[in-house]
Amino acid sequence: MIEIPTIVYVLLVAFMVLLALSALLLVAVVADALVAQRRVRVARGASIGTHYFGLAHSH
Repeated sequence: MIEIPTIVYVLLVAFMVLLALSALLLVAVVADALVAQRRVRVARGASIGTHYFGLAHSH
Protein backbone atom coordinates (compact mmCIF):
# COMPACT_ATOMS: atom_id res chain seq x y z
CA MET A 1 0.00 0.00 0.00
CA ILE A 2 1.23 3.50 -0.83
CA GLU A 3 1.81 5.68 2.20
CA ILE A 4 0.75 9.31 1.83
CA PRO A 5 3.08 11.80 3.51
CA THR A 6 1.82 13.72 6.53
CA ILE A 7 2.31 17.05 4.75
CA VAL A 8 -0.40 16.08 2.27
CA TYR A 9 -2.86 15.61 5.12
CA VAL A 10 -1.85 18.93 6.65
CA LEU A 11 -2.31 20.73 3.34
CA LEU A 12 -5.62 18.99 2.75
CA VAL A 13 -6.94 20.05 6.16
CA ALA A 14 -5.70 23.61 5.61
CA PHE A 15 -7.43 23.71 2.24
CA MET A 16 -10.69 22.40 3.73
CA VAL A 17 -10.57 25.03 6.50
CA LEU A 18 -9.94 27.75 3.92
CA LEU A 19 -12.81 26.43 1.83
CA ALA A 20 -15.18 26.44 4.82
CA LEU A 21 -14.18 29.98 5.79
CA SER A 22 -14.68 31.15 2.22
CA ALA A 23 -18.15 29.61 2.14
CA LEU A 24 -19.07 31.33 5.42
CA LEU A 25 -17.80 34.65 4.10
CA LEU A 26 -19.83 34.22 0.92
CA VAL A 27 -22.99 33.50 2.92
CA ALA A 28 -22.36 36.56 5.11
CA VAL A 29 -21.85 38.86 2.11
CA VAL A 30 -24.96 37.60 0.33
CA ALA A 31 -27.06 37.91 3.50
CA ASP A 32 -25.80 41.46 4.06
CA ALA A 33 -26.68 42.43 0.49
CA LEU A 34 -30.18 40.96 0.82
CA VAL A 35 -30.79 42.74 4.12
CA ALA A 36 -29.62 46.04 2.65
CA GLN A 37 -31.90 45.59 -0.37
CA ARG A 38 -34.82 44.72 1.90
CA ARG A 39 -34.38 47.96 3.85
CA VAL A 40 -34.47 49.96 0.63
CA ARG A 41 -37.45 48.00 -0.70
CA VAL A 42 -39.49 48.35 2.51
CA ALA A 43 -38.68 52.07 2.79
CA ARG A 44 -40.03 52.59 -0.74
CA GLY A 45 -43.04 50.39 -0.12
CA ALA A 46 -42.25 48.26 -3.16
CA SER A 47 -43.23 44.63 -3.51
CA ILE A 48 -40.53 42.03 -3.94
CA GLY A 49 -41.34 41.52 -7.62
CA THR A 50 -41.44 45.23 -8.40
CA HIS A 51 -38.20 45.94 -6.58
CA TYR A 52 -36.13 43.16 -8.13
CA PHE A 53 -37.68 43.63 -11.58
CA GLY A 54 -36.58 47.26 -11.39
CA LEU A 55 -33.08 46.25 -10.29
CA ALA A 56 -32.75 43.72 -13.09
CA HIS A 57 -33.87 46.13 -15.77
CA SER A 58 -31.99 49.20 -14.53
CA HIS A 59 -28.68 48.09 -16.08
